[in-house]
Amino acid sequence: MTQAPDTLSLTIDGQQLAAPKGMLLIEAAKLIGLEIPIFCYEPRLKPVGACRMCLVQIEKLPRLQTACTTPVAADMVVHTNTPDVIAAQNGVLELLLANHPLDCPICDKGGECPLQDNTFRYGPGASRFTEEKRHKEKAYPLGPQIVLDRERCIMCFRCVRFHQEIPGDEALAAVQRGADSEIATLDGEPYTSIFGGNTIELCPVGALTSRQYRFKARPWDLVRTPSVCNGCAVGCNVEVHSRTETVLRLVSRANPEIDGGWLCDRGRFETVPSPQSDRPARPMARHDGALTEVRWSDALSRTVELLATGGGVLASTGLSNEAFWLLQRVAQRLPVALWPPALLHQAWPVKGKIQNLSRCRNIVLVGLDAWSDLPVLALWIRKAVQAGATLTVLGDRNGLWRSTTTWLKGDPPSHLGEVQSSLRGDGPAALLAHPSLVASGRAQLESLAAAIGATGETGMVGAPGLGANARGALELAPDVARGDTDQVLTSKALLAIGDEAWSELRAGSFARLGLVTSNALHEDARVDVVLPMAHAYERQATITNLEGRVQHQEAGASPPPHARADWAIVAELGQRLGVPGPLPDNLEALRSFIADEHASFADVLEEEALIARV
Repeated sequence: MTQAPDTLSLTIDGQQLAAPKGMLLIEAAKLIGLEIPIFCYEPRLKPVGACRMCLVQIEKLPRLQTACTTPVAADMVVHTNTPDVIAAQNGVLELLLANHPLDCPICDKGGECPLQDNTFRYGPGASRFTEEKRHKEKAYPLGPQIVLDRERCIMCFRCVRFHQEIPGDEALAAVQRGADSEIATLDGEPYTSIFGGNTIELCPVGALTSRQYRFKARPWDLVRTPSVCNGCAVGCNVEVHSRTETVLRLVSRANPEIDGGWLCDRGRFETVPSPQSDRPARPMARHDGALTEVRWSDALSRTVELLATGGGVLASTGLSNEAFWLLQRVAQRLPVALWPPALLHQAWPVKGKIQNLSRCRNIVLVGLDAWSDLPVLALWIRKAVQAGATLTVLGDRNGLWRSTTTWLKGDPPSHLGEVQSSLRGDGPAALLAHPSLVASGRAQLESLAAAIGATGETGMVGAPGLGANARGALELAPDVARGDTDQVLTSKALLAIGDEAWSELRAGSFARLGLVTSNALHEDARVDVVLPMAHAYERQATITNLEGRVQHQEAGASPPPHARADWAIVAELGQRLGVPGPLPDNLEALRSFIADEHASFADVLEEEALIARV
């Protein structure tokens, strides 16, 4: 058999294989199903060989080599299980455990801990250490979401390297020297990185753990369900972990085309549903000045009565595609708009794939702060900059300032001409604008995009909607997406659908409110009716991300017994309002109607559903 010109032949533990040039030994071993133990190595980070756990023996070399830093070579012969290798693995683990506390029974990492796993598989089996262990600060609140246990840290530097290489904010550092080395923030700086939660997953021990998930469950107790984050328009893939039908945490579910395996803290922590004990258990209606539990039929009747008195509907951009399709029909009878306003009156939908960003040579952000508005998108932009791209930012907000080539502060449209005269297309390019700038400056933006060669085929161009399903609203409910929010706010009665901070509504002082929500209730005398809604991670539905990709959201837990999915509630209200046309309350039938109108949606529905909960 002829060997491909870009591969090399080598032997690992007696098995011959061909591996691409430049591939590390640790990855080559995986090609034949061989696992080499690691702590510090992470495929998405640069190798450093800090832990020495991956030592292997290579013939013709005098000493053991780290598999995570050694690239394959022609005719290389590697051994991973010789007496010298086994002794080295035993020694590394024995030294790591010498000062490691025996916290396994109370450690949140227990059951999914590489240190536990490697100790069982490669450790000596007994400790010779009789001296007192080193003691350091435990349960230190490193940041608002993360606890640091310095006694457990094995100094693999994964967390430090992550912040140096991926977001580039260098939020963590290794301080002190020798045996006193430890992980910390620099003096006086809080650990507030929007990507800090990724270090919880990266940490190979229980040194960095989630304050939100702390002592909630053991890994073997969890039901794991694939879904999609409802935090912003990027549409990062997540795994919902629940116990006893309660969502306890979100972890990343790597999709190399969307998120690269990373999550921002907004999605990881802030989109987790409120405890069911804090949420409305049943529909509620106001009687004698107080909200009391009622039957669904009575609550729906009260809602229709409110809307009949000159009412309007405000919808969150976090609603599902199915709910938006139904709201488009409701908009035939009532004014319906998005809240917070998604600024889609004159939309410029994004063209191009997210993964195109990493190959762009020029990237221009006009009024858009990707770091704050679309955090994981900022990681793709930084990846392009690290590969040599030029980043130009127009506007005062710029979380990517460390990676910015040119930052023009002030009014973004006023700098468009200057940028157009200074940049020329020399390869794939991207131009992304804040949606608020499209109405007055789309012609200028398109001119700049053409000048730098930004297209959807090789790069990305457009103004992304910033809500989780703003793109879905625009495609399936254009009248809703372009609805006049200010006009709806003048209605005598408002029905607010979704999980937003509805208490901040600037509705008229005499307006009556109906809420369809999965959030905890706060006292508001304006609220006349409450309809309990299933959270985004408790429903079966789809949402569309900023690039137009339709993705499935699967129910990671059951909603409260009397809560219903957003689309089911809208369908029932539409029927009671006498909205013409089909308003199915069955998901399969509903999707069939949507597929008849939207070919792209039909293609997604033909795909096999996500893996079942396990």
